Amino acid sequence: MGVCAGYQRVLDSTGQYSGWQRIVNRRRQGFSVALSADGNTALVGSNGAGAWAFVRDSSGNWTQQGSNLIGSGASSVALSADGNTALVGDGEPGGGAVAVVLTRDSGGALA
Repeated sequence: MGVCAGYQRVLDSTGQYSGWQRIVNRRRQGFSVALSADGNTALVGSNGAGAWAFVRDSSGNWTQQGSNLIGSGASSVALSADGNTALVGDGEPGGGAVAVVLTRDSGGALA
């Protein structure tokens, strides 16, 4: 996974370097990632530890939205273009597998 495994850094939409913001600090986070079409919602998966949603505010700062979405593995994640639907999957070769669909609730959080 490399030297920076477990860290996500986001480059602004203009493609200009304006500094990096580390949005997660947990071990193994970043095993899988997805970004909404407008670039304002990120879904970050961890092989063996779960999935987290992050949103970007009008100032361009990323914040975690709620807590761990599924509580266990998230070896693959996908996010709809509008960022309102997430799919989180995990499985073991020759073993069980799970796929969870999450949608935004009335408060705006993926649940």
